[in-house]
Amino acid sequence: MRVLRRLGADTRGVTAVEFAMVVVPFVALIMLVMEMALIFWIGATLDNALQGSMRQLYVGSSSASGTSLMDAVRRQICDGAGGLVNCSTLKVDITAYPSFGDVRVSSPVDATTQDWRADFGRQHGCPVKGSVVVVQAALAQQSFYRLDLVRTAFKDGSRLIQSAAVVQLNQTPAAATGC
Repeated sequence: MRVLRRLGADTRGVTAVEFAMVVVPFVALIMLVMEMALIFWIGATLDNALQGSMRQLYVGSSSASGTSLMDAVRRQICDGAGGLVNCSTLKVDITAYPSFGDVRVSSPVDATTQDWRADFGRQHGCPVKGSVVVVQAALAQQSFYRLDLVRTAFKDGSRLIQSAAVVQLNQTPAAATGC
């Protein structure tokens, strides 16, 4: 009994025990904040790269000779992203509509299968002068944390990072000839 009283009165290791109790949740919180910041940074980089690509598409200089419009836009996004976007998982979807009233945009992820939509990542229609072009760029970003607090788009826990841009063409893009 005397030993238990002596251990209860001893305060020499209290700081170490309190530190051990606080450090694990604190480090986990810092890692979560860093991951969320990385996801926002990748999203902003993808937005900026897509906007740069759309400027090239708008003025008609979006393609080198011999490449498709899809390949040209994808290459410009990858070049503009500065290595922050994993280009091997980047999907680009280009859809041409006759007018703004006809534009219909849907999610790149199928909600029932929690995987890429079967027709996402292709060129739909032929962009010509006067058409409204919607370009969606999306990628699946692996997550370190698989918390139920943050809903993920994919069944493997990856997060969807997506950017979209809309432009009405003043001229037919060089890469769109013959599509």
